[in-house]
Amino acid sequence: MDVISIDYSNKGSDRRREIAKEIRELGVIPYVIDGLLQEQGEYDIKREKRDILILYNKSILKNGDSIYSNAHKIISMPLEHLGYIPILYDISTKPLPKNIDRFHSVIIWSRGKKKLIILLDWTKKIIRVVKSYS
Repeated sequence: MDVISIDYSNKGSDRRREIAKEIRELGVIPYVIDGLLQEQGEYDIKREKRDILILYNKSILKNGDSIYSNAHKIISMPLEHLGYIPILYDISTKPLPKNIDRFHSVIIWSRGKKKLIILLDWTKKIIRVVKSYS
């Protein structure tokens, strides 16, 4: 009989995979997820990330519907064709995400100068974090 362990950790994906490997060594099938169940769980093997975060500015749209944004119309279909999952994220109504660990990549598609400085600072911070993992 197979035994499955469901464990919780608020650390990043890499640490959750390490925990999963430790559990696998005990002869148990691991599944490690964050405590709030907001991210995809980890196994003891590295999974290819498929979500792509697309930051866009909804406030500049005439009708306010993201389905008509260029970020959706131009980028989403090719990404989906390649097997990725585009995640549209409106930077005009939400704070910039603090954790991008679950994403394969980030695309910034924004016109307007309102949040440009904040967006540039966020991008520099993310690049520093990624470089520190390399």
